[in-house]
Amino acid sequence: MDKAQEQQVLLQGLNMPKPSMTGNTLPEARQKPTVLPSPSGQKFEFQSSPCTAGLARKRTGLKRKAETERPLTPVFILPAMKNPICIQQAPIITLPDQPSLPPAKDTKKNARKYTTPDFVKCSRCGENRKQSTTHQSYMFHIYCKATETKPFEDWRKEIKEMKDQEKKAKKQK
Repeated sequence: MDKAQEQQVLLQGLNMPKPSMTGNTLPEARQKPTVLPSPSGQKFEFQSSPCTAGLARKRTGLKRKAETERPLTPVFILPAMKNPICIQQAPIITLPDQPSLPPAKDTKKNARKYTTPDFVKCSRCGENRKQSTTHQSYMFHIYCKATETKPFEDWRKEIKEMKDQEKKAKKQK
């Protein structure tokens, strides 16, 4: 038990006067009147404004912009020019016109033409996928008849379901 609890237990049932915090005692608190005093003067009644629903008008004309002070442009004071002592006159020499360079050649003409390969090896069976009828593709997946146990239609449905589930999972994120 701490000291505060000990004091509380010892002083149970005793109504001791609370020690004053200040040297002077405060006057007794004023009692609240049971009936409110009546206000003097006229009673003010608030008048509600008439309903203006649907009476709004669009403002026409340009809105005037507030005039802003334009900053003064600084005035440049040039130093006085001294009179030249000696003026030399020399003939003006112009260079002959040089022929302009021909326009740059297009780089697209030099680009290599893409050719599709004739032989694409299957990673499962090693056959040429391009020329065989045993290989088909669906949604970037390759069906190899030699290694798959299911028929193509069942395999295709399975791939489609898998892709649909991926789309649903992506939407939920």
